[in-house]
Amino acid sequence: MDKFSRATFGLGCVFVSAGLSLSPAMVSMGMGLLTASALPNIVRNPQCFMELKRPPFAGWVLYFVLTLASFPMHDNVKLWWDECRVKLPMLLVPVAFSSNKHLVQRWYLPCLWLFVVVVTAVNVATLIYYVGHFDECNALILASKPVPIQTTTKSLSHIYFGIMSAFAACLGVYLWKKGNNPFGKFMLVCGAVCVVCLHLFASRTGLFALYGAGLAVAILQAYHNRKWRKYLWTIALLPAMGIVIVATVPSLKNRYTNTIEDIKAYTNNEDVTHRSLSKRFLVWGFAAKIWSENPMFGVGPGNVKTEILSRYEDSKYRVESSERVSDAHNQFLEAGAGLGILGFSTLLFIFATPFASPMRSLLLSLWAILALGMLGESVLERQLGVGFSLLFWSLIQKKYEGN
Repeated sequence: MDKFSRATFGLGCVFVSAGLSLSPAMVSMGMGLLTASALPNIVRNPQCFMELKRPPFAGWVLYFVLTLASFPMHDNVKLWWDECRVKLPMLLVPVAFSSNKHLVQRWYLPCLWLFVVVVTAVNVATLIYYVGHFDECNALILASKPVPIQTTTKSLSHIYFGIMSAFAACLGVYLWKKGNNPFGKFMLVCGAVCVVCLHLFASRTGLFALYGAGLAVAILQAYHNRKWRKYLWTIALLPAMGIVIVATVPSLKNRYTNTIEDIKAYTNNEDVTHRSLSKRFLVWGFAAKIWSENPMFGVGPGNVKTEILSRYEDSKYRVESSERVSDAHNQFLEAGAGLGILGFSTLLFIFATPFASPMRSLLLSLWAILALGMLGESVLERQLGVGFSLLFWSLIQKKYEGN
């Protein structure tokens, strides 16, 4: 049974780490393997379920339970079931990690290495496409469209990939600095490739998350080392460097121009059909209104998309029906609109749990990347976002607990 748990837990971590950038099917298989790895240990020691009451798992499990309990709010059972299916890893991953704590140390570094390598490989493939279609890609950016991600699946959102690339960049630096690491320099190169690609592809959410994580880690290091003068230079240089890069990189100049035009279109009540940021402002307002009308329990997570779509007709902004987005594009507003103050509070609790013990740089990087990413995207409304968040949050936090 121990061999079975070791094999399935390891394979599950590998499938999820690689599948996040390559194939949703791999992520699903990985989740199944992680769940299977827990079964022998649960039979032998049912007390391992007590771990689910503790951070980092308690908040994730509670969020899934709230989604499950929202069944009476849904007239359409399929919508409720789709939400439960997407968020099922919030239960499965905690069960797997709580019953296999002894395996975290073994698979910690291999998972990080594999994730960085696969994300970098996809970035390189996309970079080759970008160079070969330079004018076309920059025209897409100017028109609020993303550079096509060159991977094995068409379902990989550029926003999610930007968030994962930001984390891969942070991991590259972390694995380089980590002692006794035979792949340290290679990981640093991979991290640098991810940083370059984030800028060339003008990944707005990914860059926001990357620079935010850099600032958060610089502040943490200054606090730990009590060398504020040294780290204040870093804190000041990061935004300055971002401004210089935006002014010099063609794709980022186009993204900046597009962003300014988006904001003007929104403030002037113009047609925002092809304005990515303007539509995001619009759905933020819809989601906030839905939450304010149903403050305690929300409308049910499966009903949020329907509610958002129903608000376009009464809006003063024109958006063609084929271009209307139904996601809130903000996980905190999505939680509030779908599950009310209970869901929103649970999400805040999840983000508060790492601060119950001394914060480490890598966990803070992931924390900042997810928090900032969730301000611009409903990360937990897709399988890839849930899988990414759960795997690395659990892996890193349990690794630190084991030290």
